[in-house]
Amino acid sequence: MHRLGPRVAAVVAALLVVPAVAATTPAGAAQVGADPVPVHALSVTGTGVATYPAFDPAVARYGITTTAETAGTVVVAASTSDPAGTVYVNGRLLTGPSTSVSGLGEGDEIAVFFVDSAGTERHTFIYLPARFPRLVPAAVPAGGAALGPGHVLLTLGLWTTPSPFFETAVDRAGVPVWVHTSTQSLDLKPEGAGRWSVSRATTGAGRTGTDVVELDAQFREVARHRTVGLTDTDGHDSLLRPDGSRYLLAYEPDPASGLIDSVVQQISSSGQVMFEWNSADHVDPLADRVTAGTQFATDYAHINSIAVMADGDLLMSFRHLSAVFKVARTAHDGYAAGQVIWRLGGRHSDFTFTDLQGNTDGGPCAQHTASELPNGHILLFDNGAWNQGPLCIDPADPMGATTSRTPTRITEWALDPVSHEATMVWNYSVADRYALFAGSAKRLAEGNTLIGWASSTKAVASEVGATGDLLWDLTSPDTPWFTYRADLAVVPDATSPTVAAGFEGAAFLKGSVAVADYTCADRGGSGLQTCSAPRASGQPLDTSTVGAHTLTVTATDAAGNSTSRSLRYLVAASAHQPDAQLRRASGGDWLGVHRYGTTRVTMPMSLRWASTSGSAYVRIVNDGLSADTFSVKGTPSGGGFAVSYWYAGRNVTTAVRAGTFRTPSVAPGGSALLKVRAAVSGSGVRRGDARDVWVVVRSTTSTSRGDNAVIRALATR
Repeated sequence: MHRLGPRVAAVVAALLVVPAVAATTPAGAAQVGADPVPVHALSVTGTGVATYPAFDPAVARYGITTTAETAGTVVVAASTSDPAGTVYVNGRLLTGPSTSVSGLGEGDEIAVFFVDSAGTERHTFIYLPARFPRLVPAAVPAGGAALGPGHVLLTLGLWTTPSPFFETAVDRAGVPVWVHTSTQSLDLKPEGAGRWSVSRATTGAGRTGTDVVELDAQFREVARHRTVGLTDTDGHDSLLRPDGSRYLLAYEPDPASGLIDSVVQQISSSGQVMFEWNSADHVDPLADRVTAGTQFATDYAHINSIAVMADGDLLMSFRHLSAVFKVARTAHDGYAAGQVIWRLGGRHSDFTFTDLQGNTDGGPCAQHTASELPNGHILLFDNGAWNQGPLCIDPADPMGATTSRTPTRITEWALDPVSHEATMVWNYSVADRYALFAGSAKRLAEGNTLIGWASSTKAVASEVGATGDLLWDLTSPDTPWFTYRADLAVVPDATSPTVAAGFEGAAFLKGSVAVADYTCADRGGSGLQTCSAPRASGQPLDTSTVGAHTLTVTATDAAGNSTSRSLRYLVAASAHQPDAQLRRASGGDWLGVHRYGTTRVTMPMSLRWASTSGSAYVRIVNDGLSADTFSVKGTPSGGGFAVSYWYAGRNVTTAVRAGTFRTPSVAPGGSALLKVRAAVSGSGVRRGDARDVWVVVRSTTSTSRGDNAVIRALATR
């Protein structure tokens, strides 16, 4: 159990509605001449359950790690030392020391509100799928540059052993705002216009590799994209373009050569191939590769990133060539579409390399995520290689034996197209971090660089400043989970909260004690802020009047998403009580509502034509607590008036006159509708003559409970 230090806040006067966020002073602030500041206690427990980060009154969000045995159930224990204070769990008043919350699935959130003399304090716990790791930011020196805004996008997996993959967007404490479990995931990233994409295992018959899955603003799958005319779609990278086209990669086997070619396709929004590039047409697979003698020898190119450059050309990274290519997307300046304009690195580099100390450098080695910066420089996650699989170019002998180089470095290169020199202008590395495969580097708008360390399991992701100072370092301390890439994007909360009620549709006796029992839940990431109604959860419902009642509950989150739901309940006069209500056939209000006596309505009848009749409706409403059937007995014809009774279009006059007519079962609050017709049938009827038609309704379960309706048929001429 965690205990919070004192806080100072404005006193909240009303508890009927969970109030807005109250301003608070830092924990431990003195309170002079006032009541003691309440102390809060809060814990979430369960089978296989742990929470992170450590509890702090200033921290709003926490993760709940689970196992398969947790089975969606946790126990929330919370209290305030304020005797007049209250605690709400998902908007429901906590009436004891703890409550069990069940039915939780990945991404569901639990909101805990403390409402007392210190104001309103809110905390959100997100239920994580089984095996999702605890993520912990490592301590870094204070005073560095500000972090880039947004959430960090990860695809967590163990890679070297069987495991689920977790697609997730986490805050800087490592707590997800969204999570999804998959059998295989790569390359989660924003695509603009509220879209996201991720590569998941293909569902296409006869396909290999992955599908590029397009997601909407709520991360729901809306489309799957695959290469056209090929067998494979590779998940290392993809681009979804604003015009609806997409760039997709493939590792396509060539039966003739026995090798695996790297293919790039641009496919239009209608599914037509607009552009195709194949490594076999532009490199010598045997002479250019750096993987001879390794298990990767046939996968000689291994494309792993693609980007559209400022001039419209394509920037492609090839791990097994240790080279980055600039490729003409369209014909220009003497280059044909698809022609390689230059190679940065590899055995046939068009550039020589100089490091930060002015020394000759071998350039990229097994690199990932080549990107062009606004200043034209090229940023790389430069993996390097260990001596068990050397993949780096020896600058003294580019065509000779490959070499090893560790640790992994993130490098920025300035290219001189005239002198063909590539000069390192920025470099970041950590002595004990080497990513054998995968990884990413992204330059942020503020000048910081976000790093995804992939197979270097000392950290999951980092952010470093322009001067190389470490600003943020996310670790997975319990088990070395890692991510193929890390990206940064603001993840808006596009999901509205939900409202549910245990009392909805229930029936209560008039004057009985019934409690407003409802909950609100959120899963969009911003956190539930209010769960409010005219009667707070745990307060008595209005049972003073018989009939249908509604209580409107409104849930809002911190992003401004709102959901209102009108929850219906019934108040009954007794356990069994029919209510006979009257209305003219021509319309108007129902008469005799919740009045259990005699209800009358006068209907004018014409003396001139014997065929002229008038009609009225008797609505038999079940004002009891349970389903019931009702007997109906009605006045027969006589005195010059013909009376008939109709139900659901059927003439039921004989049964009603005999008192043997029974309605179908009527649920509490439901009704059965009887139509009564009256007509002048005798020549002796004069103007002003009348006949009272009685409709007597009784419960068949409790025959002492009934109601009457009287229709006066009046001859008017």
